[in-house]
Amino acid sequence: MTETVHVSWSPGSADVSPTVWLDETESGRFDRLRKVEDRRAFLTSRMLLKTMVGCLADTPPELVRLSYHCPRCGRSHGRPVVVAPHAAVRWHVSLSRTSRQVIVAATDAGPVGVDVERTAATGFEGFVGVALTNAERTEVERCAPAAQARARAVYWARKEAVLKATGYGLAVDPAALEVSAPHLPAALTAWHAGEPQPRHVQISDLPVDDDHVAAVAVLAQMPVLVDLQQVPGSGWG
Repeated sequence: MTETVHVSWSPGSADVSPTVWLDETESGRFDRLRKVEDRRAFLTSRMLLKTMVGCLADTPPELVRLSYHCPRCGRSHGRPVVVAPHAAVRWHVSLSRTSRQVIVAATDAGPVGVDVERTAATGFEGFVGVALTNAERTEVERCAPAAQARARAVYWARKEAVLKATGYGLAVDPAALEVSAPHLPAALTAWHAGEPQPRHVQISDLPVDDDHVAAVAVLAQMPVLVDLQQVPGSGWG
């Protein structure tokens, strides 16, 4: 028996009204974004996720409500949790975005985390020191110079996906966990954080485009298959 994690991604932005898709908390975060591309990606991510959950729960997507409560500080910036309507609350969800890509995931198999990263975003000074273990750094150095940025991004996306699924987020040092080398099937291989190690972690890399990498992680005992769909059609640019 297998479970499914549903993943959708969009390379563009939805041409829709924020008032239809964003609640008060989401609207506040939307208004604080200064760049047009960031605002569009934020709005697209909520529309895409609510549309997916609505489809899975057989409920109008405009009725789907998300909570973002952070258990550590109490502010509304935690991972999304479906809180309404009742038919939809069993779905675990996650989302991630860059200015050019939006990706969302939903499953009833267990807690889920998804992450998309620009390969070029890992090139800043100090990234290796804060994100990778010594073994991972060595593995990146073994790659051809042209492939090193993508290798770093693969490591980062896999780790972010795991930390989102656990609910720890960046409260756990990314260098405190280790994942498999980029050329190997995605897997959590070591855990050195003080928080309890998650069990039954399943990670899958997701094909996006040449400029991005993505991964999804699910905490589930049963094998999980990924149903990946790119969002097509009008209204997306």
